[in-house]
Amino acid sequence: MNKEIQVLNPKKILIDAGLEGNESVADFGCGPGIFTIPASELTNGIIYALDIQESVLEALTNQIHIHNIPNIKVSRVNLESIGGSKLKDKSISFVIMRKILLQNDRKDIILEEAYRVLRDNGVLIVVGWTETALIGPKVSDRLEQGKLISLANDVGFIVKKQLLEDDNHYAIMFSK
Repeated sequence: MNKEIQVLNPKKILIDAGLEGNESVADFGCGPGIFTIPASELTNGIIYALDIQESVLEALTNQIHIHNIPNIKVSRVNLESIGGSKLKDKSISFVIMRKILLQNDRKDIILEEAYRVLRDNGVLIVVGWTETALIGPKVSDRLEQGKLISLANDVGFIVKKQLLEDDNHYAIMFSK
C-alpha cells in the first residue's frame, strides 16, 4: 500500500466529507489516484480524474484497467484557466485538490474553476502540507492554511470543517 495512502487515509477523509450515493467528483490534479480510486469505491457517480501530466494519467489508467473500475474518466487538462477542466458549469458535487495548489502559480484561477463546476452547496476538499511538516516541499513553497482559507473565501467558498490535521498534512472541507 502506498505510504501516502496509509498516512492520509483518503477514504476516511471522503467519508467524513459525506461522499456517497451517486455523487459526481472531480479530482483536480489527480496524480496517481490517491483520492480518485477511493472516491470510486464510495460513489456510483462519475469520477473525473484530471491532471496535466501524461505519465501520472497513464499510470492511473493502468490501475483503472487492472481493477476494472467503471466510473473513472481520465482527462489531460490545464486547470490554470477558467474552463480548463472541460467540465460543465455546476455539474459536480465534490472537487478534490490534493497538494495541487502549491504546484501552481494561479491558485485563484484553479479555485475559481472549482467554484464554476461545483453545484450549489457542492463540496471542495483541499489537502496540503502543514508548515511544520518535516517532510515534503520547502516550507516557503507550501500553502499555509490561513492563506488557503483567504483565497477560497475570495472566490466564494465557506469553510465547513477540518477533515484532517496531523504533523504533516491538513485537509479542509469548503462548501459553495
